[in-house]
Amino acid sequence: MTRTPQMSTTTPADTAAAVLLRAFQLAAYAEGGLLPAILLVAVVHWVTGYGAPIVAVVGAAHGAAFTAYVLLVPAVARLLSWPLRTTSVAFSVAFVPFAPWAFERRIRKDLTRPSQRWSTAQHPQHPTTTLGDQMSRISEVVTTGQPERS
Repeated sequence: MTRTPQMSTTTPADTAAAVLLRAFQLAAYAEGGLLPAILLVAVVHWVTGYGAPIVAVVGAAHGAAFTAYVLLVPAVARLLSWPLRTTSVAFSVAFVPFAPWAFERRIRKDLTRPSQRWSTAQHPQHPTTTLGDQMSRISEVVTTGQPERS
């Protein structure tokens, strides 16, 4: 008996959503660890006067992680339909050492739900429009400058 390979039902929108959520998790991990690291090396440099290159490297890494995290929060908030309070907490934890780790742990179930959650997400103004349809329209506008005609 031969088995036929099953086609994956993952759409580009599902893949994009999964990549976005994983990028958010990685940015949260990096930001949560690099904030206390930069504080530690900055204090050591301030007390001893040594370690300026280390402060520069860790500072640059922290800056990149912070920027990535802050830029990803609104995208993830929109994707997961977070209320304003959750979005505000997500922004606020970026300023507290280790807090992004705790926040990510608290919302992990939302970040790792099956892809059906995103592909069947309905746009509030257009109940028959899925997230994949919305991303296709956005992609069309970005690449051609014109919305696709129906």
